[in-house]
Amino acid sequence: MVTNYIFTEVAYALSHNRLCLFTGSGFTKAITKNIAPSWDDLLREISINNNINIDFLKDSHLSLEEKAHLVSEILKDHGKSIYVEISSVIKKLKLSNDEDISNIRTFFKNQSFHLITTNYDKLAESLANDNFHSLSPGKPIPKSSARTKIYHIHGSVDSPDNMVVTAEDYFRFINYDSYFSRKLSICLHENLVVILGYSLSDTNLKAIINEYKGFSSEQYIPSNIIFISRGKISQPTKDYYLSCFGIRVIDGLEIEKFFEKINNNIGDIKKKKDEKVHNIKQVLYEGRVYTNEYLKTDICLFEVISSIQALGIDLRDEKVTYLIKDILNKKIEFTKDNSAWEQYHHLALWLTYLNSIIHLSDSGLKEIILECTNISLSMCAEKGTWGTPWEATKEWQVSWSNIIPSNRLIIKEYSRENLKNDFAKKNILGI
Repeated sequence: MVTNYIFTEVAYALSHNRLCLFTGSGFTKAITKNIAPSWDDLLREISINNNINIDFLKDSHLSLEEKAHLVSEILKDHGKSIYVEISSVIKKLKLSNDEDISNIRTFFKNQSFHLITTNYDKLAESLANDNFHSLSPGKPIPKSSARTKIYHIHGSVDSPDNMVVTAEDYFRFINYDSYFSRKLSICLHENLVVILGYSLSDTNLKAIINEYKGFSSEQYIPSNIIFISRGKISQPTKDYYLSCFGIRVIDGLEIEKFFEKINNNIGDIKKKKDEKVHNIKQVLYEGRVYTNEYLKTDICLFEVISSIQALGIDLRDEKVTYLIKDILNKKIEFTKDNSAWEQYHHLALWLTYLNSIIHLSDSGLKEIILECTNISLSMCAEKGTWGTPWEATKEWQVSWSNIIPSNRLIIKEYSRENLKNDFAKKNILGI
C-alpha cells in the first residue's frame, strides 16, 4: 500500500542526509511514557506552586499563549519569572527506561538527521548520546560537525530567558528574522520533513504551515511534509492539508511504531543508495536503460523517484518525464503476460503513489498517468471474480483516499468518458 512506501521514502531521505524531524510536546510525552505535562498542565502546576488562582485558565476564549502571558504578568508582581518556573519543571523530566521507546533510542543512536523542536527539554539530546549539536537562542552556535543537529527554535532550559512562551514572545518570534527562523525555513524547503507530536490545530504547526505555503505558492515543490498522527483524522481534514499545503497526513500511527518501521527499512536502503543514484545518472544523462528484471519489481519506481529527489532534480524535468513515461509503458506491457497479477498490483501501487505526490494539472505526466490509471481500473473487480487482479483492486480501494483531491477530480472526469468498468466507477471512484 502507498502508506507503507512512505516509510521507504523517509528511509531514502534519511540515507541521503535530507531528513528533518519536527517534534512537539507529544514527542516528549512519548519518550517519557506520558509523564511530561501538557501546556495546560504546565501552566496549572506553575500557578498552583505560586498560589495563583487558576480559574482564568479555564477560559476557552483565551489561547494557551495568552494564558501564559497572564501567568507571566502575575509572577512578575511576585518578583518571579515564568521562564525560570517553566524551566524548573521541565528539567525534572527523564527518559522512559521502558522498552516502549527502544526503537526511538536505536534511531537516535545510529542515524544522522536534523531535528527542529518547539520543546524546551533536552531529552532529544539524551537520546542522541554524544554525537550531536544542541542549538538554542542565547547560546553560542557550534562550529564543528556533528551527526545530529537539534534546533530548539523556541528556546530551551539551557537559556530560560530566551524561551518563547507568552503571546508577546510568539509574536516576536514569528515576525523577527532570526537564525532560528531562517533555519526553520531552510529545513522546510530542503528536506523531507516529518512532523511528530503535534495536533493539526496546534498554533505552532499553523505558523509552520503558513511559512511553507508562502514559499510553495511561488515554487513547485512535491509533497515533502508528512504529518504523523496517533489518532484518527477525518478524510476531509486530510484532503484539506494535502490540497492546500502539500502535507500528507498518516493517522493511527504511534511515534514508536513510526521509528520501528524506519529502522526496519534503513539498513538495506543505505547499502544500495549510492548504486541507485549512480544508476539514475546513467539513465538520465548517458542513455542507459533499466533492465526488465528490475522494472518488474514493486520497489523500482519508488527507488527511481527517491534517487531523482536525492539529486535535487525537478520532477517536471523533461528527462524525468520521459523516463517515468517509459517505465509506466513497460509496466503496462508486463501486465499483458499470462497470469501477470503481480504486475497489475505493482501498477496500482505506482499509480496511487504518483497521484499522491504529483499534481496532474501542471504535469507533463498527466496524459500517461490517466491512460495507465484507466487501464488499471478497467481490470478491477469484486474479490472472487475469476481472471481479475484482486490485489490491485484492493490497492485502489485502500489508497484512493491518499490521492491528491484535485487529482481525484481529474481521474473521475476522465473515467466518466473513458472507463467502461462499472464496478470500479461505483466501488472505487464513487461515480
